Amino acid sequence: MKDLLLRAVGAAAAVLQFDRLSGNGVTTYRYYAVPPLTPIQPGWSDCANVPGFHASGQAVCDARRVWINSGPLTYDPYPNTPQDGFGALGICKDGPYNWLGYPGRWLTCPIGYSQLTPITTIGGLCGDAVMGWGPDAMCRSFATAIITVVSGCPVPELTPVETIPPNGPDVLPLTLRLEQSRGADLALTPETETARQCLIGKASVANVTVVTTSGTRTIAYQKHLIEIWDKMKEHNKYKDIPAIWEACKTRREKVIAEKGCSSNTGCVGACTAGSHCIRYPPAINSKHPDGRAFDVSGDTINDLRTNLAARQPPQSISELLTSPPACNLTWGGGFNDPDDIHFQQ
Repeated sequence: MKDLLLRAVGAAAAVLQFDRLSGNGVTTYRYYAVPPLTPIQPGWSDCANVPGFHASGQAVCDARRVWINSGPLTYDPYPNTPQDGFGALGICKDGPYNWLGYPGRWLTCPIGYSQLTPITTIGGLCGDAVMGWGPDAMCRSFATAIITVVSGCPVPELTPVETIPPNGPDVLPLTLRLEQSRGADLALTPETETARQCLIGKASVANVTVVTTSGTRTIAYQKHLIEIWDKMKEHNKYKDIPAIWEACKTRREKVIAEKGCSSNTGCVGACTAGSHCIRYPPAINSKHPDGRAFDVSGDTINDLRTNLAARQPPQSISELLTSPPACNLTWGGGFNDPDDIHFQQ
């Protein structure tokens, strides 16, 4: 575990003691505070009805009389209630029936402290005083230091591509070759290669050069691309939690180097050199492992769109593919979740 943040306030740090723990399973927060104090000695008051603290129950009633501009008020203790106790201990009355105040003895804490339980807190006319009662009451300061302890990065490392199944001796060399070339060198099925050549020929007529960036993939390599996409999103969940963000820095940078950017979505514009430059989410049920799908560069798609739109009449990429002779290809730009650089059979 690593302490990543310590915030202490002033000289009080020298007398801090452990106060409490909180956490979320990944991060533990240790709170420290100035040691508790015993409350200020009890004072007589009736903060719901008259301001201030007084020497006795009768003194509270006298202050209440002035406050409401009434006739004399008499303090009448509650029967069988010790007058050296805590809480409301009697009433102020101007006769047998009119009760105009409730004096009592209340514990108070210094400003900046709050009372520990047991407590009944009252407020009202006594201002900012923290008040309560109870023989075991103590005054606790607010936490003045917090240590944030992170138990490592909660996002697992990327799985080494050579350990992703299936990775038998007949498949592993192909997976490693794809990883080293970033997916550009495995042959398509003969039918899909014919369809790709059809696209290349039609694009050439439109003055566009088709740059193929990815073709057949092993199942393990496709899983690898999916994991890169998902791990980037997982890392970005912790952007606003500095301690975890720092703890995950090394793992996050590895994911960025593989994906090509730090975005939750596809990479836009220039990608990190040597990366996969993943611009669209890799499909779970992909045609790539079957050798029946390939990707092209973003520039290829942009040039096709521009040049086809200038035709009379304008033409879309899908219309280009189906115009005679049809290329027998489906363009990913027409998917429910568009994948503009993708073509498949």
